[in-house]
Amino acid sequence: MGTILNNFTFYKKYDKQTRMDEFNRIHEKYPDRFPLIIEQGVGEKIKIERHKYLVQADITIGQLIYIIRKNVTPKIHEETALFLTFNETMFSTSKTIGEIYEDYKNKEDGFLYLNFFAEKTFG
Repeated sequence: MGTILNNFTFYKKYDKQTRMDEFNRIHEKYPDRFPLIIEQGVGEKIKIERHKYLVQADITIGQLIYIIRKNVTPKIHEETALFLTFNETMFSTSKTIGEIYEDYKNKEDGFLYLNFFAEKTFG
């Protein structure tokens, strides 16, 4: 999984111990929430302002995409769809973070690393 994660700035910037310490600090303070690292996919031109998110288990992928839409630059038009992926696996918008976290989190540091991609859907 390391090669997949090498595309993430957060993963490359901080060593394993630093990432684990960050996860433990977050988990101790917010045990009912999940830490996510969300970055643009390889080749994606749209940038995201925030990369770290702390969300509850019952947040759906659709709700998370809505939150991300508000944090990208340049702002994207309504006809542009956003998709979240993990290693080319795309998730249904009705799936909750709680449903995917255990299967897709990084076992070393506890973060769930997701990429987003934008795609024009109309016109």
